[in-house]
Amino acid sequence: MPKTPLEIAIEEGQRCLKTSPVIVLGSGASIPTGLPGMGALADHLKTSIENGILGGSDERLWDQFIAELAVKDLESALQAVTLSERLSDHIVEQTWKLIEVADARVFEAVLADANYLPLARLYRHLFNSTHRTISVVTPNYDRLAEYAADAAGYCHHTGFSYGYLRQRQSGSRLLLWQDKQQARTVDVWKVHGCLDWFVDQDGQVIALTSARSIPTGRRPAIVTPGIEKYKRTHGEPFRSIIAGADVALSRAGAYLCVGFGFNDGHIQPKLLERWKRGDALLVVLTKILSDSARKMLGEANGQKFLALEEAANGTRMWSHKHPAGVPLDGVHLWRLPDFLDHTT
Repeated sequence: MPKTPLEIAIEEGQRCLKTSPVIVLGSGASIPTGLPGMGALADHLKTSIENGILGGSDERLWDQFIAELAVKDLESALQAVTLSERLSDHIVEQTWKLIEVADARVFEAVLADANYLPLARLYRHLFNSTHRTISVVTPNYDRLAEYAADAAGYCHHTGFSYGYLRQRQSGSRLLLWQDKQQARTVDVWKVHGCLDWFVDQDGQVIALTSARSIPTGRRPAIVTPGIEKYKRTHGEPFRSIIAGADVALSRAGAYLCVGFGFNDGHIQPKLLERWKRGDALLVVLTKILSDSARKMLGEANGQKFLALEEAANGTRMWSHKHPAGVPLDGVHLWRLPDFLDHTT
């Protein structure tokens, strides 16, 4: 008998996990835990400066930016207006503060329940093998990938040393050893920075474990959307982090993309290059497939993929075997916990 669409989805999902995929986390992976998305950040920025405080050219630029936000998404608005350094720093600071509050709530939830994050379950499944390393690539600033590693009992590495005052690691990475072998470690490549990272006036970057406020004399080392994004990532630590992400992506036999919209030039080039050559299976879990993802999958020419999106009655699946899409009624396979229920 031919396999049902659900059986095909489960089989492809299991094949992806068996290949020890690179995990790609977009904002859609964090939003279910209460982390703000771009829309919430845009709403926050609209009211982050009181009228009359700025004055001069900064006030005119800010008013122009707010006007753009009324008709465009956040990234498009930031690309349409060249803000001053003062205003750009304000956006970075406000972004950090908004996300940090939500991140702290997730940390408290993990303390109460080590299984709170489905990523921890995913890590455990992938490490139920001979593999010593899992690679996560993400543009997210939050610490969810790291919390999940800690909760599951594994080390994590973000390009910095271990401890409370973590220095950037250049050249060979720092490894921990356990029972004469490398400790199981989750490599988390955060291509747009992290809530932990701060830079001083001399450009020196340090990572502060579980920082809950911005230290005096430092600013968050995160890259916000807009025209400054690619300029700022030319410096360290972003160049090294992106290089590490590229190595992981270029070696992968599969990709598990959770809530990722395929709109990031720092992540998808290496991923798509390998996938289009037919060297890797692509699995996408998302609430809503982005226009970029739909276009990309619609142009697939024999490449193997599985895309699972929310539908009215459960899930809609696209794959190389069902390129036109097919419903999977009664199951929410597009959610990571449900995906793991069926594939692990």
